[in-house]
Amino acid sequence: MTSLKLLKQGYVTGGSSSYRASSSCALIEDSGIKVLVDPGSSPDVPGMVERCDIIYLTHSHIDHYMNAGSIPHKAMMDRFYTFEGDRLTEHGLTIPDTDIEIIPTPGHSVDHSSLLIKTDQGRTLIAGDLFWWPDAAPAPATRKELLTLPDLFATDLKDLGRSRTAVLEKADIIIPGHGAPVNIQALR
Repeated sequence: MTSLKLLKQGYVTGGSSSYRASSSCALIEDSGIKVLVDPGSSPDVPGMVERCDIIYLTHSHIDHYMNAGSIPHKAMMDRFYTFEGDRLTEHGLTIPDTDIEIIPTPGHSVDHSSLLIKTDQGRTLIAGDLFWWPDAAPAPATRKELLTLPDLFATDLKDLGRSRTAVLEKADIIIPGHGAPVNIQALR
């Protein structure tokens, strides 16, 4: 079984032209491979991780990857490529040698992806900014609220809507890019 530890819950505070933000950061272990997802920009995250095999980035926004260079790792991955030193290799829709599924979820950004894993709590989606909300906003209480969360930084709202709808059928739990995990079954 795949293990998952949420190291840091993502946050967004402020507004208008100044924000404080760091992504949710999770550590997955599958088949002996440690995958750190979105190391964020919070200064305390690098101290939480001794080392990992792979750093996976859900998308290329700095609040999700700023700490990547501070954490020892063998490879870095995004939706399209694995980066090892100066070597770039295309990959498929799983993290190699694991059961971690990569799901393309464009809309927040063109390169956005999410990871789906099976844990003892159910199917968990590490969603990056497919779903997120500022700290001042209440967490979504219904599926409709989850699907219609505003996204001021989205590049394509139609793609975002399609991606959100598609993953709701696949996941039991969603770890958003910013905000507390959501149990899909508990939503009204």
